[in-house]
Amino acid sequence: MSQFAISMLTLTHNEKACVSNGWFYNIIVEWIIMCVGELVQFRVVYLDRSLRPKAPGAVDIIVKDSQQNIIKQWKNTVIQRGIFSGEIQLSQQPNLGDWSIEVTAKNQKESQQFTIAEYVLPKFNVDINLPTFGTFNSSKIVARVRAT
Repeated sequence: MSQFAISMLTLTHNEKACVSNGWFYNIIVEWIIMCVGELVQFRVVYLDRSLRPKAPGAVDIIVKDSQQNIIKQWKNTVIQRGIFSGEIQLSQQPNLGDWSIEVTAKNQKESQQFTIAEYVLPKFNVDINLPTFGTFNSSKIVARVRAT
């Protein structure tokens, strides 16, 4: 469900949109939590008052890591048909934490954060013990589940 707060529209857990001077713009990050070595894909969407794709002119897009280092930037980028798609390949040892994508257009700045975290596979086994046979007369099956 969408919520309005001043000029902010929260779409989902990883999307946010702003309405400013008749423009609707949205920064969409594919996943809110990324792991080391993954490909971060994002889109910047600009729409006019009628929610039609529109190019706002040149925009600046900057991706910063958790230490505020500029990782990648697109200066004076012209958005075609209202949509810009970008991607960044993460290294095997990036700065962990909250990264941001900042978009500046028409003297308006908007940013979207996403998190880079180190994912460690859980190390456990799940054993499920089922009866050797079942019948149609019984509506229940008794099983034992054990995680070690």
